[in-house]
Amino acid sequence: MRDRNFATGTEIVARFEPQVPATLGTVVRPDVSVDRCEIISGEGRSEARYAATDLAGVYTIRAGPRGPAPSVKFALAPPPAESDLTPLDEAAWRRLEDQLGFVRMEPAERSLAARLIGTRASGGGDRYWMMALGGVLALFVIEMALTRAWSGTQGRTR
Repeated sequence: MRDRNFATGTEIVARFEPQVPATLGTVVRPDVSVDRCEIISGEGRSEARYAATDLAGVYTIRAGPRGPAPSVKFALAPPPAESDLTPLDEAAWRRLEDQLGFVRMEPAERSLAARLIGTRASGGGDRYWMMALGGVLALFVIEMALTRAWSGTQGRTR
């Protein structure tokens, strides 16, 4: 079995043995868009080449437009520069915050949970929570009383 893992930008070549009758192949790109490639046949085998491999991900070359036609999958890795694990300095963080519109959260300042749900000292939240819980309990008591009244009435008529 041939290697089917390449870097982006590398031409991929799908070989089909035995030879396939198609002259055009279908390429399904990682972004699910569909492209075409030429299939060249000879000496009992066929070959499809595809060079527009600018996206990282899985490419599928199918020997025909659709259906049960034979297919070959290739995995293309992103460029190594995208995997740079060098820590960012303050200037780079500020530039990213401006470009992408996010706020950096430092765990030393305040925990993530406190930032997301607030703190008890923020006020107001406990009061509404208790009022909602009291309302649910009141509805439960009313439902139980009505159920008892209606079930008692039906039991006496029989």
